Amino acid sequence: MTATELIAILTASAGAIATGVGTILNSRRAGADDQIKAMRAQIAKLDRWKIVARHYIAQLRGELADRGIQSPEPPPELELYGGDRG
Repeated sequence: MTATELIAILTASAGAIATGVGTILNSRRAGADDQIKAMRAQIAKLDRWKIVARHYIAQLRGELADRGIQSPEPPPELELYGGDRG
């Protein structure tokens, strides 16, 4: 085997290894991107749920008040008042 042939083999091997590493890194990045997209979709879904739930709870409390029934104060974690109250 001549030096030229050895250099050609080494160059080809290095190129194949670099291609393999690049493929692995790209697939991991794509997997991470998919996870981020899924998490963003879940957050958006939970935000929509929260808005609808707040409205529904307000309606229920209003209905109770209309009937003269005092409803319990909601826990502060629900943030039903948008920070307007204590």
